[in-house]
Order: sequence, then C-alpha cells, then structure tokens
Amino acid sequence: MNPIFLKVDKGERKISRYIYGHFAEHLGRCIYEGIWVGEDSPIPNTRGIMTALQYAGEFRRYQSYCRHLGGKRLYKIACGQDDEWNEIVMREAAKFMDGLSVHYYTFMRGQPTA
Repeated sequence: MNPIFLKVDKGERKISRYIYGHFAEHLGRCIYEGIWVGEDSPIPNTRGIMTALQYAGEFRRYQSYCRHLGGKRLYKIACGQDDEWNEIVMREAAKFMDGLSVHYYTFMRGQPTA
C-alpha cells in the first residue's frame, strides 16, 4: 500500500467541488458492503446485488452520520437501478435523500460493472 500525505495547512490549490464528490458505493467497502455483495453474501441480495429494501435501510442508517461542514451543503444522493428498485428505495428512504442517481448494472463473468 502506498501512503498518501495531505498537507491541509498549505492551501495552495482549491479543488473544484464539481469533480471530487463521491458516492459511498464508489468508495469500496469502507462504509458498508456496497451494492454488490456477492451471491453467497449473508446480506439479502438478488444475483449478488443488495436488495432495494436492504439498501434503503443502509441509506437511512448511514445518511444520519452525514453533516454539512463549514457552511457547505452536503447532498445525499441514493443509488437507483430499475423501476422496481427505485420505487422501493423512494418509498422507504425518500425523506432522507436529496436525489437518486440511476445506475444500470450489467454482468460480465459474474462481476457487476456500472
């Protein structure tokens, strides 16, 4: 593993807020197992993808830890898929989110790609 050093006290450059945002799902497994959990996962799933009901529960749980910092607004965007998934997520977690980013997952050799 290569170390990364951040010199936060330097303030030499400003990073555009438009290019460095991340969805929790894109951060790998650092927050929770992610949408792709694998077919053998104990997490409820359909063909290896977390069920919409399970995802909505995870979104509700983890969004409560997200806060606005330094007067900047944090937008809480959930991941969407197909119409059925989106309906369930919106029904269960809409009041906790600012938006829904629709993804379409395809499978290649048993692994999902967005």
